[in-house]
Amino acid sequence: MGLKVIFVLSLVKLIDDFFVNPVVVGKSVELHPVVVLICILVGSMMMGVFGMLIAVPLFCALKATFKVLHDGIIGYSSPEPSVKYF
Repeated sequence: MGLKVIFVLSLVKLIDDFFVNPVVVGKSVELHPVVVLICILVGSMMMGVFGMLIAVPLFCALKATFKVLHDGIIGYSSPEPSVKYF
C-alpha cells in the first residue's frame, strides 16, 4: 500500500511540475509554457535553485527591455511617435 501511495504522489508531482505550473506561470507573464520550462532549466544549470527562482522574472524583464528598445528604434524614424508608454 505504501508503494502505491508513493507512486501516485510522485505522478501527481510530476504532472504538476511539468504541465500545470508552466501553463499557469506562462499565462500570468504572457510566455509560452515551453519558454518557461527552458528558462527554469537554464537558470538551474547556471545558478542552481536560486537561478530557478529568478529565471522567469529575469527573462520577463529582459523581454520588456528589448521590446521597449525595439519600439523606440522603430518609432525613432517615423515622424509621429508610435511608442505609447501610458
